[in-house]
Amino acid sequence: MARVLQFLGVLLLAVLLFACKLPAETIPGSTSPDPERQRLVSDLLNKIPPGASISIQPNLMIYLGPKGSPYLFPVVGDAEYVLTDVTASSDPAVMKGIHDKLREMVDTGQFSVVDAKEGVALLRRGLTGQSRMPEGFYDFLRANSGEEAFPLQARFGDSLELVAYDYQASGQDLVHLTTYWRALRPLVGDYRLVFFIAPLLGLQPEAYEYAGLTSLWYPPSNWQSGEVIKVEIFPSLISRGARTAQVAVYRQSGQQNRSGLPAALPGESNSAGIIRIIDLAEPPTERVSLASFVGVPFEPPPIQTPNPSSPRPSPPKTAPIAASLCGKPLDDPSLARLRPVAVKIDNAPGARPQVGLDQACVVYEHMAEGGITRFTAIYHTEDTEVGPVRSARRVDLHIVPQFQALFAHVGGAPAEMAAIRASKLLDVDQFFNAGAYYYLRQRAAPHNVFTTVSRVRSRGEALGYGREATLEGFPLSESPPEGGIPATEIRLPYPSPSQGEFRYNPQAGDYLRSTDGRPHVDAATGQTIRATTLIVQRVPTSIASYTEDVNGAASLDFDLVGEGPATVFRDGLAYNGKWVRTSQGGWTRFYDETGHVIALKPGKIWISLLSMAEKAVVR
Repeated sequence: MARVLQFLGVLLLAVLLFACKLPAETIPGSTSPDPERQRLVSDLLNKIPPGASISIQPNLMIYLGPKGSPYLFPVVGDAEYVLTDVTASSDPAVMKGIHDKLREMVDTGQFSVVDAKEGVALLRRGLTGQSRMPEGFYDFLRANSGEEAFPLQARFGDSLELVAYDYQASGQDLVHLTTYWRALRPLVGDYRLVFFIAPLLGLQPEAYEYAGLTSLWYPPSNWQSGEVIKVEIFPSLISRGARTAQVAVYRQSGQQNRSGLPAALPGESNSAGIIRIIDLAEPPTERVSLASFVGVPFEPPPIQTPNPSSPRPSPPKTAPIAASLCGKPLDDPSLARLRPVAVKIDNAPGARPQVGLDQACVVYEHMAEGGITRFTAIYHTEDTEVGPVRSARRVDLHIVPQFQALFAHVGGAPAEMAAIRASKLLDVDQFFNAGAYYYLRQRAAPHNVFTTVSRVRSRGEALGYGREATLEGFPLSESPPEGGIPATEIRLPYPSPSQGEFRYNPQAGDYLRSTDGRPHVDAATGQTIRATTLIVQRVPTSIASYTEDVNGAASLDFDLVGEGPATVFRDGLAYNGKWVRTSQGGWTRFYDETGHVIALKPGKIWISLLSMAEKAVVR
């Protein structure tokens, strides 16, 4: 059996909770099944023959009973049946991810549909059933009478009516919008809904068509005239200023033509086509419509025509670095222009030993939550297997841009994902790029997601990010600067089980890492992880207003723009000084106490981020 199993970006909660062959009684929240859902799932389970192998979504384990030890979806393995529930998450991105995986399994002929109702689907391996989802599968998207909260009655041409909306706001600066749409007639063609999060008084907003909108996997052309369909929108991060949610509709004809639909509110009309739904900073409390027109024309997003032979050019910057990012001599100078790949790597005890961490060019280590650190590893000319890959953290919005890197990770908290989507990060999230990742069956979930540098780079090219980047790079020198103080043992003040220590190895001129008192080994080589330069960078740190996981652990935010104290260790010497970074896309520079730039030693660069209140123990 192949160990590489392609899977989708699937719900963060399940990734955090499930473990392969996990018994149902160990799943949190699995003690009170919903009676209606239990009846629906039981009907489908009864269609599975005794003894048949099954892959099942973790939240459905409570209904399974004594049917053996299943695979936990999205791991399918050699399972004969697959049982999933797209309604298990309230996040539209997760719902779309599960649906896309099911579509892929059916479209490729691996599985066919035995039955599907209310978002729950049972598939069987082989071509013995339906080749598409029945309409009953989408019943959960059909709104019940009176379910919608804030009426709108905004019409777009003679095709669609935005009947109402509802919202859920939180103290985490997030808003989750649900919109309710009615098809006014049978819809022929490709209708697209475009949502904006825009300045209250701004002009033409920057449109962002959410890839995870319900309508993109249950398109308006499937809607029946008169029925009301719920369309959920990704949770969106609200800026400190007043922001509004706005909507427009366009129709695509063929490959090249897109035309916006005119909009109308009761008693008035507007040819511009953009309706302002809600002021997110001061949302309404009464069941009244506050919709209004946006006085600017609506231009549908331009159609992108990718040309694989002509990747998107990188913006011109300074001259290319002479070798690799960490000073590795290159036989082919063009390799110096490769765009780096940043991978988010787990450091929980169950994730060790990691794979490929020792091959990284640069590694950032930072506190995550629960006493565990996490790594952002930067690969330049290296190509290696990497993992376990885990979810993003807010600090990655500061780390990744200076390397112009592709960013590989497995989702993240809603607030972080909203910020990543709003940023210019070159995102290769596993949730939406499943083919660039795979499972290792030998590893227990959630520490079993892996990738390779080349897979991420290939996917980045397919997304149009461009293969090349021009990097500023760190100043490097084989000769140590003057003014260093002898220092051969550096203990990082991270709590157990993430307490890290580096000891200088004079024979090789590098530092050997240990974690929690044991050598920190890379599984790919069997060797202890090494660094030629170690940097302890102390930065302003704060607790974010949202949580990272189901246990309620608060997220940490690190400010890497500005300046602060830093110590650089190389060649058994310590150089006290400061770090300086002038902008989000700028490069971090390290200066000694006399104001001179500290040249780093060519080789692996390891940067440990500490709060301003923490200090490393140096001997």
